[in-house]
Amino acid sequence: MVEVNMERLDEFRVSLDITVPAEEVDRTLRETLRKLAAGTKVKGFRAGRVPREVLLASVGRENLMEQALQELLPRAVRDAVRQTKVIPVESPRFDAPPSLEEGKPLTVKAVVEVLPELKLADYGEIAIEMDTEVEVTPGEVQEAIDDFLKSKARIVPAGDRVCGDGDLVSIAYVLREPGAGADAPPFERQEATVALGEKSVLPEIEKQVAGMKELEEKSFDVAYPDNYHNEKLAGRTMNATVTVKKIFSREIPELTDELVKEHDCRSVEDFRGMTEANLRAYKGYEKEQRIRTMIVDRLIGGSEIRIPSRLIERDLRNNQFALERILVDRGQTLDDYLRSRGLTYERWREEEKAASGRRVAFSLITDEIFHREGMEITDEEIKLELAKYAAAKRLSSHEMKKLMKNGEFLDRVNYTLKENKVLDLLRRNVKLTPASAQGTKPAGKESTEG
Repeated sequence: MVEVNMERLDEFRVSLDITVPAEEVDRTLRETLRKLAAGTKVKGFRAGRVPREVLLASVGRENLMEQALQELLPRAVRDAVRQTKVIPVESPRFDAPPSLEEGKPLTVKAVVEVLPELKLADYGEIAIEMDTEVEVTPGEVQEAIDDFLKSKARIVPAGDRVCGDGDLVSIAYVLREPGAGADAPPFERQEATVALGEKSVLPEIEKQVAGMKELEEKSFDVAYPDNYHNEKLAGRTMNATVTVKKIFSREIPELTDELVKEHDCRSVEDFRGMTEANLRAYKGYEKEQRIRTMIVDRLIGGSEIRIPSRLIERDLRNNQFALERILVDRGQTLDDYLRSRGLTYERWREEEKAASGRRVAFSLITDEIFHREGMEITDEEIKLELAKYAAAKRLSSHEMKKLMKNGEFLDRVNYTLKENKVLDLLRRNVKLTPASAQGTKPAGKESTEG
């Protein structure tokens, strides 16, 4: 263990005087020399039998010192950070280039940019408005069964008739702003499917499409709501020209004992019971997710956190990089993705920046509670989490070995375990109360430092 003295320079910086004992320096030098020796052949000597001085002459004393320092210095800084309980924002800056000497302690002075102390909200008891019971109504069960039957339907051409509720209608459309010049580019799509009666499109569009026949064309105005998901259409009134290409009807089967056998049910009643149980489990899961979201919101809102803006920017960059990697695998670019969602890069970045601020804030709260409660992550927990990840992704042992050399991946695994432990603790502290019994929620205190 290193010796460390800390001096706070200002709200965001500390100075760490770190001393690594000579014994630890010498031990690191021996281990580094052993590793270098494993890959070094010296003529006239068998592997593992090379005298130390001959080996030093072969690998180079300066090379040994440099390799040992690269091994020892990060470990020493991590130990110093752990002892002082500060949370670094950036890598440390050293007053002078550190150097090693055999038989002597390593002394370094590092300036570390850290997070200011946060004032954590009380998490001893968290009152949340929510009913304690999960209710599943007969209507919800029937709706789920109807959806199941629709998934088993045969899709067949509807023939020469108008379309109506229950039909799948293949359309092409062109949207133009009323009064726009001929040079204004329209919004158009050559293939889209409307499931009539299922609210798959705006009610205005569904009302106009219903009653049309194949190859029929119709023009009408559509008022898009302000909160419409496509930013380019939100709040605008457009003139739509719709052409019905094909109409398909669905031949929905009856619910019979024979049909439900593939789901290991002996009868329709068994299937109804299974459907209700699945809905109850899903609703229970959704409820737990809402509770956890409310826990996070409550902790962020009730704590005083000053977040350096560079932390949010770093999270934002990492999130964008991860998204771009996913899109590359799909043969898309970020521009393609934004266009499909009707977003500009600036609007998307603004939305993601808010999400990044929330993620960073809770990660700081997680670290604080984890250390305050004296929590630990065991090797067994890490092994179990890795096994679950490998099973979920269907990775081979060779692929997992490669991943386990990835420090970024292992950091994510550790943080996931840490966050789950903290959330489990907070969940145990939750007291659910009926909505009518709760007062107003505290206002948020999160802020950022520029």
